[in-house]
Amino acid sequence: MAQDNIRVLIVEDNYLVSEMIKGLIEEIGYVVAGEATNGFDAVRMTQARRPDVILMDLDMPDMDGIEASRFIRDWCPTPVVILTAYETDDLIRRATEVGVANYLVKPSNQRELRRAITFAIDRFKEMRAWRLQAEDVDAQVEAILQSANDAIFLVGDRGQILRANPVAEAWLSEKLSAEEAACLRDEVARLTERASDEPAAALSFAALDVELRAAPVRTVENAVAVVAARNVTDARRAWEWMYDLLSAVSHELGTPITTIKLYTELMAQRPEKWRDYLPSLTQEANEQVRLLESILHITRVERQLLNGEARPLPLAPLVERVVRGCSPMAEAHGLTLAYRPAALDATILADEQQLAFVVEQLLCNAIHYTPAGGTVTVTTGCEDRKGCPLAWVAVADTGMGILAEELPRIFERFYRGESAKRAQVPGMGLGLDVVKKIVDHHGGHVKVESQAGGGSTFAVYLPVAEALQQ
Repeated sequence: MAQDNIRVLIVEDNYLVSEMIKGLIEEIGYVVAGEATNGFDAVRMTQARRPDVILMDLDMPDMDGIEASRFIRDWCPTPVVILTAYETDDLIRRATEVGVANYLVKPSNQRELRRAITFAIDRFKEMRAWRLQAEDVDAQVEAILQSANDAIFLVGDRGQILRANPVAEAWLSEKLSAEEAACLRDEVARLTERASDEPAAALSFAALDVELRAAPVRTVENAVAVVAARNVTDARRAWEWMYDLLSAVSHELGTPITTIKLYTELMAQRPEKWRDYLPSLTQEANEQVRLLESILHITRVERQLLNGEARPLPLAPLVERVVRGCSPMAEAHGLTLAYRPAALDATILADEQQLAFVVEQLLCNAIHYTPAGGTVTVTTGCEDRKGCPLAWVAVADTGMGILAEELPRIFERFYRGESAKRAQVPGMGLGLDVVKKIVDHHGGHVKVESQAGGGSTFAVYLPVAEALQQ
């Protein structure tokens, strides 16, 4: 093999490091066969492009360099040079176990890189000669199919799915409807027609968002392409949530920031009147601090939703603490705040901080949406519903109420009714969304009764601890 014809696959998740290695390879006179950023792509590109040697980063997400080298050894044997920031006995042992031909400590120079590649290719030939019996190719493919977290399809020359791993089978038979499964099969067939170009596609279903990528295969009998499908639902929803949050924050901060800017300009133009402008400026700044603290608090509660610790919890004392904590706010708004606990308290199985957030959020909303002179009443109780004892806490106000057409949407994230906007009630539409998630997570439900101009009542129903334990 002529040195200037050596084809090198670079596997490195750090873009700058990858570009540096690419430059060194080209200076030596080698050919860059491709650049992968994770272990899965390394296996796929090795199979499709057949490089002469692979420079494999050790630390990568999803599948590290050692695990990727194991799959390459078993599926498409190729000399591998592990790239690592440090050399240890454990690394040498693990690399040897998976058949790595050499390793190189980063950063490296041109001479070290050339020597490592040459040694790896020569040693790989020796290692191949030592192997007395190759494993069955079908068993190798099956190992990858069984261990992958993505859906993987082996596809024939007519677009037919020859084999699918457990993830793919679950999508086709359980997670997707019959129409959606047919759509996925059709897309797999279309990608297979252009497998040599390594095409990609995206599909969106009711419960699943998918990104697909295809590549040709040559060593699996009857198969012409492998199509990998990744579930990107959580990533898409996270991005949409972040976009909505940024839009909402931008909208909420726009007017106050403009007001603050105006006051600072006035103070610069008329410094002798700074005492007149300072109270308004301070009030606007404090409102922004309050808004940001509220956002951080709500998002923190939501992040911790699935990590809470449920335990038997008397309902009335918790509600009483929240009411007592909100009393100064009610007084500042000129409201009467009343608490009427049930004669017999109920015990629920819940996370104390999460349930306190639910009651506090409902109570703060009631205070904000009730004009001065009004009343907010908090009550607790217990009732039997279809043989299931439920504890409840209700927050009732005499405020502006909710329009009938807005009621179905009040638990949507970032949704705020027109009446709230006109009344300039602070908030971003995050609280009730998190309230519902917490209550649902605890096996309960939220009931709302309201009419425009007639106040609102939010009631949270939760199973009592004794019933849950039966």
